Amino acid sequence: MTYAQQKANRLQQEQVKMQKAQIVRGKKVFTSLKGIYQTAGEATAKPVVRVVIPQTEWEQLSKSDQISLTMYAESLVSVVKSNPSKYVSIPSSAPIYNTFVSKIANLRQDCWSIVMSFKDSQPYGIDETIVQGDTPWMMEDPCCRGIKSSEFRN
Repeated sequence: MTYAQQKANRLQQEQVKMQKAQIVRGKKVFTSLKGIYQTAGEATAKPVVRVVIPQTEWEQLSKSDQISLTMYAESLVSVVKSNPSKYVSIPSSAPIYNTFVSKIANLRQDCWSIVMSFKDSQPYGIDETIVQGDTPWMMEDPCCRGIKSSEFRN
């Protein structure tokens, strides 16, 4: 029993290490793409952290780099939650400002999306969702939701 628990712990540590490496790689990919990230949907039931990248760049990435980018996008949820007021898209004087801050502060970890822009330079357009976390994917209109992250990463 002790041996099995030790092995399980080692496997879990290896998995965490791999995930961290993918996040680091995803950040490098994101930086090279000159992408942006922001919050979206604060007025809806499930706001998300949205990563926007040019379509031409996405299509040139390997599947491995695309997956790493999804891991990085998911890691941005914690960044945004740690300082939600920085990511609210309306003025602090707006009556619903505090509601939006609260929604951003309480995002679920899988509330993210990667969106591609048909424009190759900023300011980017928001043209097509490529992949998103499972929770927002389930709530999105099937015509526009892209691929569910749990399927995309397999």
